[in-house]
Amino acid sequence: TFTLTPTFVGATAQSVSIATGPGSLATALRVYYTVTPLYVNTPRAPQSVDEYNVAEAAYLKGDWTAYIADLQQIATIEPTAADVPYDIGEAYRLQGDYKDALDAYTSSLHINSSFAPSYLGMARANLLRNPNTDITQLLSTALQFDPNYGEVYLERANYYLYHNQPDLALNDLDSANKRMPNSALVQLSYARAYLAQGNVEKGLASAEQANQIDQTLLPTYFVLGQAYVANAKYTDAIKPLNTF
Repeated sequence: TFTLTPTFVGATAQSVSIATGPGSLATALRVYYTVTPLYVNTPRAPQSVDEYNVAEAAYLKGDWTAYIADLQQIATIEPTAADVPYDIGEAYRLQGDYKDALDAYTSSLHINSSFAPSYLGMARANLLRNPNTDITQLLSTALQFDPNYGEVYLERANYYLYHNQPDLALNDLDSANKRMPNSALVQLSYARAYLAQGNVEKGLASAEQANQIDQTLLPTYFVLGQAYVANAKYTDAIKPLNTF
C-alpha cells in the first residue's frame, strides 16, 4: 500500500485514482486525487528514458518488485544520479522494508550528501523501525539543505503530534501550508493539532476542508467524525464514521 506522502522523484505528475476494485474508496465515491507534487523532475539519460517510463508505470501500479528491478538497471546507467537509489529506498519503505530502504537512502547520500529527500526518507524508515525514534535531527538536516521542502515540515508536525506536542506541530504546519497550499494532508494534521489543543471549532473546520480537498483520504473521515463529536454534532458524525 502507498503511504500518505510518497515522493516520487523524476516522474511526470498526473491525476490517478487511489486504487481500483470494489473495495476502493475512490471507486465507491467516483472521485480522484492528484499525487504529491514531485520534489524534482530529473532529466534522464537518453539511454534510460524508456526504462524509466516502465519504472514509473510499475510504481503507479504498486508493483514494487518490478519497480526496483527497473531502477537498478537505471542505476548502472546513471551512477551519479542521487534520485535513483532514493526512489529505490522509497519502494522498499512502501513495502515496510526499513533496512533495505535505509541502505538505499544511504547510497543516495553517498552520491549527493545534500539531497534533502533522502534525509526525509531515512526519517520515515526509522519510524518504521521504531515509532519512538527521534527523527528531528534528520528532518532538520533536510531543511538545512532545502528550507522550502514542505513535506519535511509536515513530517515533523506529525512527529510532534505523535508525541502530544500540538503547539510545536502547528508551527511546522504553518510552514508546510505556505509551501503546500491546498493540501489535504496538511489540513488533516491541522485538524488533529487543533483537536489536541481543545480548539474544537478550528479542528472541525480543518477536518471539513481536508475532506473537501481529497475525498479519498481515508483517515480524514475518522478525524472528521471525531471533530463532529467534539463539537456535539453527534448526528453529523455518523456518516463519516460509517464511511471510515
